[in-house]
Amino acid sequence: MATVNGKEYSWVSMELRVGGSAAIVGFTAIKYPWKVDHSKVMGASRKALGMIRGRLMTDSGSLTLLESEYLNLSSAPGWCDQTTEVIVSYAEPGLPTKVDTLKGVKFTGADGGGEEGSEALKREVSFEFTDILVNGVSPIDDTSVTAQVS
Repeated sequence: MATVNGKEYSWVSMELRVGGSAAIVGFTAIKYPWKVDHSKVMGASRKALGMIRGRLMTDSGSLTLLESEYLNLSSAPGWCDQTTEVIVSYAEPGLPTKVDTLKGVKFTGADGGGEEGSEALKREVSFEFTDILVNGVSPIDDTSVTAQVS
């Protein structure tokens, strides 16, 4: 996609919501890596015969929050037992809004502590997720029909 009048999405373009919460302002980083694992099909040849359709593989994600936002997130009993959604949207005047929806999110823990300096305290919260929609669309076509054996 080309930029509009030299504009591009940036950190201030991002908005984050966890579950049905209001927008979280006090976050400083989020990572949610994923890929489609297309394995090669090998036969009696020195070259691959092709590739399978693959499967969506999500890696562990992380969310870095200011201490006050972390306290809000972690205040509910069993907050690591609940499954939720994380919605990350990118909006910039003159550019279309982009939305990534992470599904099946479970928080798995956080780092603790702090260090001397003039920076605000932050916590990195780790999470796992099972699916992603990029602008409302799945990266894989999982609508295939499985043949039924009679």
